[in-house]
Amino acid sequence: MACDALMRRRKSSVRSGRIWWGTIAGLVVVGALVASGAAYFGDGSGTQTDVAAAILQPVSRGPFEHFVVERGELESSNNEEVRCLVKAETGTGTAILKIVPSGKFVKKGDFLIQFDDSALRTQLTQQKIYVANAQAAKTQNETALKTAEAALQEYINGTSKQEQELARGEVFVAEENLRRAEEYLRFAERLAAVNYINAVQLDAERFAVQKAGKDLEAAKTKLDVLQNHTYQKMVAQLNGAIAQANAMLTASEATLALESSRLHVLETQVANCRVVAPNDGQVVYATSNDRRRDEQVIIEEGAIIREGQTVIRLPDAKQMQVKATINESRINHVRPGAIAKIELDSNPGTFYDAYVESVDAFPMAGRWSSSTKEYGAIVKITSPTDNLRPGLRAKVTVIVSREPDVLQVPVQSIVERNGINYCLVSSDNKLTAKPVEIGANNDKFVVVHSGLSEGEQVALDGKQYAESVEFPEAPEAPVLADRGRERRNDGRPDNGAAKRGPGRAQSGG
Repeated sequence: MACDALMRRRKSSVRSGRIWWGTIAGLVVVGALVASGAAYFGDGSGTQTDVAAAILQPVSRGPFEHFVVERGELESSNNEEVRCLVKAETGTGTAILKIVPSGKFVKKGDFLIQFDDSALRTQLTQQKIYVANAQAAKTQNETALKTAEAALQEYINGTSKQEQELARGEVFVAEENLRRAEEYLRFAERLAAVNYINAVQLDAERFAVQKAGKDLEAAKTKLDVLQNHTYQKMVAQLNGAIAQANAMLTASEATLALESSRLHVLETQVANCRVVAPNDGQVVYATSNDRRRDEQVIIEEGAIIREGQTVIRLPDAKQMQVKATINESRINHVRPGAIAKIELDSNPGTFYDAYVESVDAFPMAGRWSSSTKEYGAIVKITSPTDNLRPGLRAKVTVIVSREPDVLQVPVQSIVERNGINYCLVSSDNKLTAKPVEIGANNDKFVVVHSGLSEGEQVALDGKQYAESVEFPEAPEAPVLADRGRERRNDGRPDNGAAKRGPGRAQSGG
């Protein structure tokens, strides 16, 4: 009441222009507060302060859970993934023309996705023309090969024999002509001996013999050429034609096979543009975050999908899990096999029993804009129900440790001074600072290993009264710190709690 009167008096003096009265009133108020504080807290020369206004909390003994709380997304551990099998010619991807709504239940063989196949169908038409041309070339070369092979047989078994027989006939005629010419010459010589014919006629008969001899030699030479030269030359030429035709046929067959293979690929690509359900299930879009580009990949009509990218998942609802991300500051507390609880954002207050199935050994590929590292963890739900849907966001609580019977106090009751943790304990209506050794905390309570007894009353918000309490240089403080280090060396989850405040002790999430 006195303060209110003085403040009203001060406002009145300001309005009236008498500022110095306001100054005096302010000094009076400050003096009154200082006096009341001195009377309330004492002279500040000791280690105690009045407890009347403090909210006290008893030191309790009971079960304690150290847990880590993170978030994740619900998924199935057994997914039938539907991927894009269309190879884009441009390299960017293939557009979705039509897609079934997410959440729809489909049967095996039902329509799922239609990708843009217009460019592929144009290529398919052109490729069919290439295949037809290759087939025509192959047929032509097959005919050429058969013709070349027939020509060889024709020469060996026909033309060559015919030419040689004609040559033998010419030799036979030449031999007969030579015999007759010689006979005529002998007869002419007998006639010339009795002067029946003159010398000119005899010379004519001699010339006839010589001519018949020359004709015989020519006929024999022709036969020899046909047998030993022309035959080999023609056989070699015809065999070469066969080899050339065979090579052309082989090339045309390879071309046809290549063009046919390309045609088959294009036909497969066109067929892959229409996707049907491989099994029964509920459609779930494979929407995901691209951490490298700091953007989200959205599955929708018109979206560009790259080859091999998962577009739809058909999850097994009987095998559900949460893919959680664990902050690097808590990763050492999460171990495979740890008990966990799952709470869905869509159904708060309902918990599902789970356990940590695996924890990644290396951090996830983070966004370029973030320096915080996160690790992936799979938390398996032991008894999934029908209302669990992939893609739902969930809170994951991993139980790090459980202690059945330990002393514990609220986290906010811990005050740190010079590397030592204290609690402000009520004693004889005063608050006394007592050093304590603390352990793990779960953001609500912190384990007290030593320094307090069950039932003692501690200030709930110790920091509020810390400035009015003198913290003693307790001889046992170094001992507590040494004991804390011993606990860390023994592998207990202390993490230097004896030397740090609760905010830097083992975090509960």
